[in-house]
Amino acid sequence: MLEGLFDKRVLLVTGKGGVGKSTLVATLAKVAANRRKRVLVAEVSAFGDDHSQLAAMFGLRKFGRTKMRVAENIFGMILLAYVGQETFIRKTIKSKALAKAAMRSNALKQLLTTTPSSRELGILYHLLSEVKSTEHDLVIVDMPASGHALAITGLPEILLKALGDGAVSETLKEGQRMFCDSNKTAAVVVVLPESLAITEGIELKKGLEDDGVKVGAIVVNQFIEAKLPREQLVALASQLKDEDVLGAIGIGRTIACGDAVAKLKATSTIPVVDLPHVAFADIVSELTQSIEETS
Repeated sequence: MLEGLFDKRVLLVTGKGGVGKSTLVATLAKVAANRRKRVLVAEVSAFGDDHSQLAAMFGLRKFGRTKMRVAENIFGMILLAYVGQETFIRKTIKSKALAKAAMRSNALKQLLTTTPSSRELGILYHLLSEVKSTEHDLVIVDMPASGHALAITGLPEILLKALGDGAVSETLKEGQRMFCDSNKTAAVVVVLPESLAITEGIELKKGLEDDGVKVGAIVVNQFIEAKLPREQLVALASQLKDEDVLGAIGIGRTIACGDAVAKLKATSTIPVVDLPHVAFADIVSELTQSIEETS
């Protein structure tokens, strides 16, 4: 059900914090690499010096600001606002001497730090630079949590309404074309198998689509597969409801999990893929196998 994603140029993986975005990014990268795709996994970072959950999936503490090989056919890096800002200034100011002087200016650094949307614009430009590269076939982005992700995807349309022609507008138009080209770009929304989390995921999907971004799939992470038919689980839960029995809560959670995901699949107009809850030590290998089996 995720087969079509691997024909894209850019995958934007997003969701609430803690739903397993980084795990899914690493898993999708491994599946694509197994298909001989040259993959770049990119993580949006504030400063680049913090521990990276995505890098940990490849046995590293963090990625660098330039591409580094992390596995067969897979490279990793972080997307930084100031790198995109520096690249943009160097491209806009033709004189190398003036560009270097501008980047040393404390006043400019302060302006770039405090100006609304300058961070998102820097990240967008950094991402665009990597998407243009011919070194990789697929760029998979570990996006920030829901609201911050929408701040990036919605940036072009918002700022283009306020800005006239110029270098910034051209960058925004380029970013808008990238985000809105459904042949090249797709978003993947990751949720947990809980009613509230799924509702929030559906709202995020709508927000992305309002920004013109095609959502290719909703992935339900840590899905608990029932070993018995629902009717038997309900009967068992009813018998144990007043008993202090180990596992009684787990039965109720399994029922709720199944109901929430079944409702989502019944109403969704895009593929919904559930990935099993697995031990952390084997997580990427186990999920890679799960995706391969369903593709």
